[in-house]
Amino acid sequence: MCFFPIVFPTIRRFTDTLCLVGVGLLCVAPLALRAHGTHSQLMEVVNRKIEDSPDDANLWYQRGFLNLEHEDAVQALEDLKKAESLAPGKLPTLLLKGLALELSGKLTDARSALDAHILRFPDHGRGYSSRARVLLKLGRTEEALADYRTALSKTPNAEPDLIQESAAAMAANCHEDEAIRILDAGVERLGEIPSLMMKALEIEVKAARYDLALTRVEAIEKSAPRPEPWMAKRAELLAQAQQKEESRAAWQALIAHLQNLPNLERGSNSMSLLAERAHQAIAILDQPDRRSIPIPPGAVHEEERQRANEQITAAPSDGKLWYQRSLLLLADGEFQQALQDCDTADFLAPSAFPTGYVRGQAWAGEGDLEKGKTVLDDFLTTHPDHVRGHAARARLLLQLKQTDSALEDYQTALQLSNGRPEIELVLEAVGAFEANGLREEAMRTLDTQIKILGENPALLTRALETETAAAQYDAAISRVDALAKTSPQPEVWMAKRAGLLSLAGRGAEARAAWSAILHHINSLPNLQRGQPTMVALARQAETEISSTDTLSPSPDSFK
Repeated sequence: MCFFPIVFPTIRRFTDTLCLVGVGLLCVAPLALRAHGTHSQLMEVVNRKIEDSPDDANLWYQRGFLNLEHEDAVQALEDLKKAESLAPGKLPTLLLKGLALELSGKLTDARSALDAHILRFPDHGRGYSSRARVLLKLGRTEEALADYRTALSKTPNAEPDLIQESAAAMAANCHEDEAIRILDAGVERLGEIPSLMMKALEIEVKAARYDLALTRVEAIEKSAPRPEPWMAKRAELLAQAQQKEESRAAWQALIAHLQNLPNLERGSNSMSLLAERAHQAIAILDQPDRRSIPIPPGAVHEEERQRANEQITAAPSDGKLWYQRSLLLLADGEFQQALQDCDTADFLAPSAFPTGYVRGQAWAGEGDLEKGKTVLDDFLTTHPDHVRGHAARARLLLQLKQTDSALEDYQTALQLSNGRPEIELVLEAVGAFEANGLREEAMRTLDTQIKILGENPALLTRALETETAAAQYDAAISRVDALAKTSPQPEVWMAKRAGLLSLAGRGAEARAAWSAILHHINSLPNLQRGQPTMVALARQAETEISSTDTLSPSPDSFK
């Protein structure tokens, strides 16, 4: 069974694809809908023109389109009904009607409208892709996939969105080979568009086709302006493919490459983060027994446990194998079996492995918190420098409501990490500090670790959350400004900054910030501006600006 997620796109700007020239329809754009302008501005122009020409079906159709784009399905349907009454059969209302009905959750009615549209315009690719989404929601998978194939065949110059959506649908329904072929054909026609290449790579990885994924990454690395992220991706894939020695060598090669860069380049934020990531990955490969508990269970653990079972069958007297499997069983919540594996490991090699670390958590998992604490107490008496042991006891102590002792254990774990604690441990400790009223301690810990570990995105984001919760808006805004400068997608942080300004009561600055975001997005290239993230941010900015009632559009700018 396949488990590839598929995300349906929201209504996006598609005026160009609504120009149904190929089926003999007039491109409906007397208001120049392709021109830049906020939804409210364009709506104002349409309403004004409708007042002057209330019997112009084109204007009602355009307003229906704008309302649909703004996800107001009810009003869109009313406008489309009016347009159809004024010019029956003259406008492609059935397509927009189908989209509006889908948005309203009326899937059967949406399908009927799209069926009628396709019957009238059988060569219009947009109709098939729209019906495919509805069919998927109705559970008519094979029919939906057939519609995606038809949409592609009738759209020889398909844009990346349609290619990626079709491929995602194929992969989500166990047609991985076809999904890859669709994406590769798109890359061949359009060039090395990152979204298409990344989707192909994602599908190959999820299908555990690591050889193909590695080949793709190596090809991308050769042509990428910055090969370092792809070198890291290759090392990660090798680890996922259980080629641990090759993965370690790939991480070491990345470290050597980074060390040979010029000082200014090597010291950049992105290169520093990659170096840190490489060192952490090697540390994990070199110390596979030092696992964080709990670890989310999943298919990876099942594969690892199967491999552990095979190793134990081949070498049943190797105590280390039994101990390693106990860690996997503990992570997956099979506590009694984990305890039994610890017994076997201790029998085969007494005192050779830190089984107390596993036993304490296993007993706690079984519900015997006091016994778990006793076992961990004994373990830490003989292993006082065991970082994960202190973290494990801290979690247990929190369950026992022994808060002060728990927080001491977290502080000890951080101190014992030799200045290089794992990110997960830092975040966990910070969460415990903040949950128990030690917000200043949480902030100090974050600031200290950011100085030591560099500007790790997870730490920076957590620090931002803590500052916002404490209403330290000036500090939060400064942090967001720093994140925006180094982020590959600064628009998200620009929006965060505008929101913080609003929270801080700096209304005028917030309005200016939202306006700057909207101007920035409207100035992006078409392909980039049309991405779902950018569309959503633009809509958010329009809503925030509109809510302030400060927008004063000039009608002349839309003439």
